Amino acid sequence: FLATYITLTVIWNIILGNNLGLSGVLGIATNTLVLFFSFFMLTEPKTTPFGDRVRILYGFLAAVFAFVFLFYFAVYAFIAALLVSNLIGRIINLKIIK
Repeated sequence: FLATYITLTVIWNIILGNNLGLSGVLGIATNTLVLFFSFFMLTEPKTTPFGDRVRILYGFLAAVFAFVFLFYFAVYAFIAALLVSNLIGRIINLKIIK
C-alpha cells in the first residue's frame, strides 16, 4: 500500500510540476492518516484476504482507490477505498475457497 500510494502521489506531483524534494516525499510517507490506514485499517485480520499474492493485490488496489477517490470526495477517500478493496478481497477469497 505505502509504496503504491507514495509512488502515485509523487508521479502526480511531477505531472503537476510541483517539486516535492525529499521532505515532500517524507511528508507523504509520514502522514498520520496514511500510516494509521496502512498499519491498522488495512491489516485488520477479519477483512484481510488469504494468501500473500492476494494481500499484495489488496494493498495495491487500496492505494489506487484511495488515490483516485481523493479527487472526488477527499474526506472519505480512505474509508471508501477500504470498503471497495474489502469487497474485491472478499470476492477473490470466495473464488479461491471454491
